[in-house]
Amino acid sequence: MTTARTLTLAFSALSAIGLAAATPALAQPVKEDGQWRGSVNAGLSAASGNTTSASINASANATWADHINKFTASFTGLYGTETDNDGNKSTSNNLFRANALYTHNLNERVYTFGSLDLERNELQDLNFRSSIAGGMGYHVIRRTDETFNVFGGLSYNYERYKTEQRNYPELVLGQEWNRKVSDTVSFNERFAVYPNLGYPGYFRTQLDVGLTTKLSDRLNLNVSLQNRYQNHPVYQVKKMDTLFVTSIGYTFGAK
Repeated sequence: MTTARTLTLAFSALSAIGLAAATPALAQPVKEDGQWRGSVNAGLSAASGNTTSASINASANATWADHINKFTASFTGLYGTETDNDGNKSTSNNLFRANALYTHNLNERVYTFGSLDLERNELQDLNFRSSIAGGMGYHVIRRTDETFNVFGGLSYNYERYKTEQRNYPELVLGQEWNRKVSDTVSFNERFAVYPNLGYPGYFRTQLDVGLTTKLSDRLNLNVSLQNRYQNHPVYQVKKMDTLFVTSIGYTFGAK
């Protein structure tokens, strides 16, 4: 009988921040004091037995906000390989997502926003995707321990696959929720749907969920879920892609 063992470990990475992914930048409401805050995070998993596999994930985020303006940037990267008993090696994951978002409050409730999303996903045959969006939002809840926003606007999406290219305008409709559950636990969630204006009936969705537990003054344990759905994928590519990541993070900036 073949036995298998699995080792999972997470480690902190003190690396420079990059332009960031579609994941929400911070898993808690942002302090509006004009100070930079963020974190760098990394995790590693490995398994051996009938199949030998290894994967590494890394992410970073940064946020600056005052009472009028807010800027966030984040990225997520994942790479993994698998080797079977015959020595055949294959790529199990090769993913990069980045995001930048700027918001400007017109008053206590209404704000405008502009964003840029970048993505590469080898397993979906997606060489490159960029999406530029702008619109308006409304602060339904705006407290120091909790925020809930709804937003809408327009975006222009460009996709380059191995076999074809696509570009079209889209609507943007979504909501985001950030809550500080306790002194050590924070939660975030963001969902957006992008109805295709160039090809009626086509649409895609993005769901990001994150939970952060404070381990010490600067170290956090992070759990995140990213789900992407597209009802019109290219040939032989699945409609849904889900990424579940655990990591250890190091926070920097003002407390």
